Amino acid sequence: MCATGLRATSRVQLQGPQCGSRRVRNNHCQRLSIMSVSDSRGLQNCSSRVRLKSRATGWKTWYRSGLRAAARPCHFSPGVLTVWRRVCVAPIRTSCGPSTAERGTLSTQESTMADAGASTAGPAVADPVQKTPPQKLGGYEFWRHIGSPRTIVAPMVDQSELAWRELSRRYGADLCYTPMINSGVFLRNPNSKKSGKVFTTCPEDRPLIAQFCGNDPETVLAAARSIQDQVDAVDLNFGCPQNIARKGRYGAFLMEEWDLISRLVRTLHEGLDVPVTCKIRMFPEREKTIEYAKMIEASGCQMLTVHGRTIKQKGQLSGLADWETIKAVKEALSIPVVANGNILYEEDVDECIRQTGVDGVMSAEANLTNPTVFSKGQHKVWEITEEYFDIAKKHKTPWGFVKAHLFKLWHACLPRYVDLRDQLGRSNTMEAGKAVAAILKERLIQAEAAGETLDEPPRLHAAQSGPRKAAPFWICQPRVRDLEKDKRVVQENQERSAAAAAAKAAAKAAASASSTEQARRPSTEDLDGHADKRARTETTVQTS
Repeated sequence: MCATGLRATSRVQLQGPQCGSRRVRNNHCQRLSIMSVSDSRGLQNCSSRVRLKSRATGWKTWYRSGLRAAARPCHFSPGVLTVWRRVCVAPIRTSCGPSTAERGTLSTQESTMADAGASTAGPAVADPVQKTPPQKLGGYEFWRHIGSPRTIVAPMVDQSELAWRELSRRYGADLCYTPMINSGVFLRNPNSKKSGKVFTTCPEDRPLIAQFCGNDPETVLAAARSIQDQVDAVDLNFGCPQNIARKGRYGAFLMEEWDLISRLVRTLHEGLDVPVTCKIRMFPEREKTIEYAKMIEASGCQMLTVHGRTIKQKGQLSGLADWETIKAVKEALSIPVVANGNILYEEDVDECIRQTGVDGVMSAEANLTNPTVFSKGQHKVWEITEEYFDIAKKHKTPWGFVKAHLFKLWHACLPRYVDLRDQLGRSNTMEAGKAVAAILKERLIQAEAAGETLDEPPRLHAAQSGPRKAAPFWICQPRVRDLEKDKRVVQENQERSAAAAAAKAAAKAAASASSTEQARRPSTEDLDGHADKRARTETTVQTS
């Protein structure tokens, strides 16, 4: 029995311009939705929410969508009538009761029974408070609705899963993204084991933005619609520079296809009930990046994240992100802009906002190596590890995800304890991983007590907020790139590329010269023919 008195096996007669009159049994009520609430004296369409309890789903809240209905009062508690539907079959009616014509559609017997029920039911039950469905928010209204987030965890393939998001929120993350979801794969089988791992959430996991990738607007829209009621917005990935994105034709490899990008954004903007946001990389040319961002905003994007690197800046070629270009984009747009890149410490967030004027700052690499990056103070590796294990157990996180996180979280420790690195690599269960973590904890406590350090003298971290000494290896910390080494790698790559291009050009020039010389040189057949012609001419002269 639900809160409104509807029995699990009650029969309900539905009437509407598109469905005629038919009776259904709601003994499979987990598949049905609330249509309307009415007292036993008549019919009423309203926008109230009603809760239904069933063995299959427990308590659930359903919403009406407008349909005339009639029911036998003997199946319902006095005063209140609840009507269910499988699909929306009629437009919403704004009046609060049935017209005379509508009453005529009911059978005489049902009308008499309804009136009789009203006379014996006592005072009419007050209708629930009508609520208008929330309007779709955009721009800064949406930004304020999700709490004006300042610190954001980036969408990371197989890494920004539910357990990691909860851990990050405990240490200062205001907004989190799901891992990137391939719209085609997710739509073909949303209940597959892989898809279930990619998208999991819970009521406390908010605010949350789900990121999708793809190149077909309708496919991406259909996939996004399937989870839009569980997130605050849907993000489009236009920034992935990896080879898998090249093969799948999505991410940053759509950067030159502006018409397609515009259609993707516009389709989701017009087809979703939640805002659409985007994440992009920049072009080498600043003006082109600005025009690119303006086009995306004009297509319906309500929040833009700019990764301040080009499509070629990845791996050892990452280098520093260009905050000046991010600043130029922020000044050119009227929607919230988020910066991504160059974040190592909590102080770097303030510095990025100061230099660029952005509304929020996103972190990926630094968050993976130090999930406390958005909080102040130092946090010991084993304490964060144990906390993550507890959260992962609660959410039943696959061991593969946990294992990948531990390699990054322990990045400063494992070079010292190679045997533990090997043991972690061979582990295939959560319990085996916990055993390795227990050994690591014991060793780190001993190292802290002895005052050991990994580097003598300690390395300097060239953060944007100012250089600082690297923390001891038992403290959570970012993985800091050696910028001088990166520069040498970049220079060597450029030299190799230039040498290869020069060799290719030289080979092409040699082949062209050879072709030209051969074209100018008469062939053997031409020479023989010319000799024969000359001999015949001489013979003719002698004969004469």
